[in-house]
Amino acid sequence: DTDRSRGLGDVYKRQLLGISMSKKVKFSLIFITFLLIVSIIGFWQAKKITANFEKPQTNTNQESEKIKIKDMLITETKDGQKYWEVFAALGEYTNTKNKATLTDVVGNFYKEGKVSVSFKADTGMYESDAKRITLDSKALIIAEDGTSLSADKIVWEGATDKINAFGHVQIIKSDMLYATCDRSEFTSDFQKFKTFDNTTTKVYSK
Repeated sequence: DTDRSRGLGDVYKRQLLGISMSKKVKFSLIFITFLLIVSIIGFWQAKKITANFEKPQTNTNQESEKIKIKDMLITETKDGQKYWEVFAALGEYTNTKNKATLTDVVGNFYKEGKVSVSFKADTGMYESDAKRITLDSKALIIAEDGTSLSADKIVWEGATDKINAFGHVQIIKSDMLYATCDRSEFTSDFQKFKTFDNTTTKVYSK
């Protein structure tokens, strides 16, 4: 009788275990189904939110936005080395035109890893699409050999790698040359230059 009761007890335990496992499986299936439904609803809601978010974002990109940045630094590299850098105490970037207006501008051009030309101006502008740097108001450039160029406006054209100066242009090359003109054109390394319109030149011997 004892063995029989044990046997019946074992059967009863197995039945309970089977019922318990069955409940666990059912619960797991219900839980997985619930997660699946929640995921589908969540995905659908996320899609709606994303769609609503992208619409104003697209409209915003079509509108002009200006961002003011203190201590703005813009640089360009060429062949893995720094080519030029522009620092402004204050910059205002316009997204639709890809340009930045600059205040209190200083910068350098580099050659073989060393500064070859330095420049400064009260105001300026950088246009990324045209790769153009414009210096306005007390614009001054000084090369490493001491040659200096001052003008009302100085423009570096990245497409041609030329520097053009306009208005009250003065060129001083150490104690050897002093020239004035209305317009001048330089290479970015200051090795070659041309003068145009109302040119006066004084050459001094050592």
